[in-house]
Amino acid sequence: MYQLCNAQQVYAKGPDTEISLSNADRLREAHADYVRRMKALKQVAHSQPAAYTREAPLTGTAAAAQKQWPELSRSHAIKIANSWTRDFTPAATAAWWGAGLNHSEVSLAQVLEELGIRPEHLPAQIRGETILYRLKEGVQPERVLRILQTEGLM
Repeated sequence: MYQLCNAQQVYAKGPDTEISLSNADRLREAHADYVRRMKALKQVAHSQPAAYTREAPLTGTAAAAQKQWPELSRSHAIKIANSWTRDFTPAATAAWWGAGLNHSEVSLAQVLEELGIRPEHLPAQIRGETILYRLKEGVQPERVLRILQTEGLM
């Protein structure tokens, strides 16, 4: 109340000092206005969505996925990262993506890895076609392995 009195330029010598009716009315109105503003602030504070809390930036494989495919939503990038990081390090994942595999081709990358075919083999051209092209056209990974072995690339 002391601050309210000072703000309204009503000065009393002590708590028992009487003030004029006009000063009392002014203080009553100021106090009511103060109470209304505080209630409004509380309502605004409670009605604000949690949008003020920023999500942490993506890191690791999720960040790499969103960088490689900017159209991905945050949640989709996280799902992709989870599916790839079960079997691959972030560096290996980036190598497969950089070699041309899509984010949905984790199972193909697993099979290729098991056969010993590495991301650096995918751009190799054999008889005018890359290994990646052959895989995308449906050639079985085992057949691709035989081609690489026949050509002396493995």
